[in-house]
Amino acid sequence: MKITVKDLNHILDNTFYITAYFGNDYIQIEDQCYQHNEILTELLNYDFSAFYTLFDGLKSNHLHSNTALYEKTLTATNKNLSGNPILKKLGMNTFLKNSKPNFEFYQDLFESIKLIQDTYKHFCDALYIHKKSLAGEVDKRRYINLGVFANSSIFTGDSDSSTATTCFEVKHSFKTKSQQLFEKVTFTKLIDFIYVDFYKGIMRDFSPKKCKLCGKYFLQDNGHIFEYCNNPSESNPAKTCREIGSKKSFAQKSKNDEIWQIYLRAYKKYHSRKQKNLMSPEQFEEWRYTAEDIRDHALRERDRLTKDNRPFDIVKYKADINFIK
Repeated sequence: MKITVKDLNHILDNTFYITAYFGNDYIQIEDQCYQHNEILTELLNYDFSAFYTLFDGLKSNHLHSNTALYEKTLTATNKNLSGNPILKKLGMNTFLKNSKPNFEFYQDLFESIKLIQDTYKHFCDALYIHKKSLAGEVDKRRYINLGVFANSSIFTGDSDSSTATTCFEVKHSFKTKSQQLFEKVTFTKLIDFIYVDFYKGIMRDFSPKKCKLCGKYFLQDNGHIFEYCNNPSESNPAKTCREIGSKKSFAQKSKNDEIWQIYLRAYKKYHSRKQKNLMSPEQFEEWRYTAEDIRDHALRERDRLTKDNRPFDIVKYKADINFIK
């Protein structure tokens, strides 16, 4: 990667900067575009155990003033972080290859990554417990003032640490391939970048969510609600967790839910008619689309009535879904 004048200035003052350009619904860093919370999602899934082990050695050698071992461990730590695919997206590889950060840099990075992985996981899991809007859950649980973000200098307003500078800039968008107006924010701390990007994502309903099958986090897109990620399953790489999980969910619903059972019996009945040419494919598709609407409405109506301790009319539902005689 070519080193710019900006990179050179950062290297000379031995400070790492993350310069992010926030667009309407995405972030641009260097020449790449990312969705809000895409980088956080990758951070939550990444195994940093090798870096943690190296930092423990670095810390021990630093405390005991073991210069030779410290330099050796420093080189190994730099190599480990320079090759990290997530930190590379933030431009850290250029900084590490062309500068010599002090111990405080690694300590701050270590603490930031630990805090992000340990607390944002709990935070993101809690957001989906009650299946309400993300903003509603944030407000209800007072997550704006949650202590897990106390280490963010943006949150604390710590005037003794350089946190972030912001301005607006028109530049080329690698997403739209045209000139766009961006909010340019320069961060000196990883956790500050994550904090800002996280809440910008929440504002647009983009948030990491744990897959119920593999346990890894995936990015919950705006307008979509999934329980499973779209990555290959560890047990069956030919299929995604979403394909396997959806099939299991469907099987469980059809086995234990009377509304689903009635729908499936009706489906088999009308599908059999189509196979026997007693019903045209067009008539079957018309029934199927209408029946799905009736089924989904019934599921919502039953939930609403159950909350009010009122009975759901299953007989009427059965008649409604078998509307073609």
